Parts: sequence; C-alpha cells; structure tokens
Amino acid sequence: ELIGGSHPGIDKWLGGELAADGCIYGVPGSAKCVLKVDPRTDEVTRLGDLRGLSAIRGGKFKWLRGALDPETGDTFGVPSNGNQVLRIDRAGGIDLLGDPDALQGHWKWHGGVRAANGSLYCCPCNAERVLKIAPASGEVSLVGGPWPGKQKWYGSLLGKDGCMYNVPNCASAVLKFDPASETGTLLGNLPGGGWKWHGAAVGGDGNIYGVPAHARRVLKIVVGSDEVGRELA
Repeated sequence: ELIGGSHPGIDKWLGGELAADGCIYGVPGSAKCVLKVDPRTDEVTRLGDLRGLSAIRGGKFKWLRGALDPETGDTFGVPSNGNQVLRIDRAGGIDLLGDPDALQGHWKWHGGVRAANGSLYCCPCNAERVLKIAPASGEVSLVGGPWPGKQKWYGSLLGKDGCMYNVPNCASAVLKFDPASETGTLLGNLPGGGWKWHGAAVGGDGNIYGVPAHARRVLKIVVGSDEVGRELA
C-alpha cells in the first residue's frame, strides 16, 4: 500500500526515526524539507525550508540518517554535506545546531549512536573527528582523533561494553570509540580501501557483524576482546 501524495526526485530522504509524538520523520538528503508521516492517520506532510544548507550545489545529501534522543524526544539529523546538525523537536519544530564554519566539508559523518552518558556520537566518514551532540543543551562539538582519510567508516553500533564500533568501509581498521573518555582505538589489520563493509548489526551473542558491500565475507567484531578480522563465510 502506498500512502500520501507524490514526491518526485531522487535521494530525497535518507533514513527516518519514530519520534515522541508518534510520527515518523524523514531526514532530508537532497529534499528541501523534512517528511512527516503520521501512522495513525496515514497523513504525509512536508515541514520546513532547508535549501542551501549543503557543501554540494543544489543542497544534495545534507543529512544522512537520524538519531532519536528519548530523554528530550528530539530527533537529530547527522550532517553529511550539511554544515549544521538538524534538530526536529517533539512537537515537530525544526532548527539547526552547531557552528557552520566548524562543520564544513563533504560526506562528513555516517550515522551515530546514543551513549550511556546521554550524548549522541556520530561516525566519521570523511571527517577526521567524531561529532558529539548534547541533546539537552544543543551543544555540538568535535571529539577524539584526528583520523585522516576518506570514506573511512560507514555506520556505527553501540557494543555491550558501552563503546561505539565504527564499521570499516575504506579504513584498514575498526574504530572503537569510548564515550566515557572520548578517545578512540584502531582495531585490526584489514586491507585499506575497497568499500569493504557498509553498516552492521549486533548479534544475540553481543558481537557485531559487518555487512559486506564489496568485501566477500561478513566481518565479526568480538566485543570486549578487541578481536577483529575474523571473517565469516
């Protein structure tokens, strides 16, 4: 079943989150607005005007994925080519956070996690540092690193040890980031480049399994032991 009106274009919204008001909010990639879906009524509406907030002409790939903060009920869009963090509050209001001069560049972060300390931490793709969002205050900062390189990690998962594990796409190691100390450690010795894995999932055993993009096998990260590089058929 298809609901709502037609939304022409490509790469319009890149991920979404179920918010505290019971609605689903689509995070704008190349779209110029936020998409709001009300599952109770199947009503689909557009919110805001977000043109011109991208490092790429035409406003392409502004934010990539979102993260919900259960304490505030706000949803945060992770900046990819956008130069600020997108915040959608629990009432559907939209605003932008962070210093745009400090968040310049292309394909900066790719997803994120909410840590036990209540802050959100975003996976560095082309960015050299982890992006930290403090939901209660709206403060945005850069922590850890620097880790130079392009297309390093795609997607992050929170391990049972409380650390964020970032999945190597073109990086030669997994980035394990500890929110308690806001420091990172590179784990494993993998081939560089290659667009290897894209995203992952936490298994019932508590370990993390990387999904192969161009890699031929699944990557297993044994959480707590720092064992990386065991690939599964």
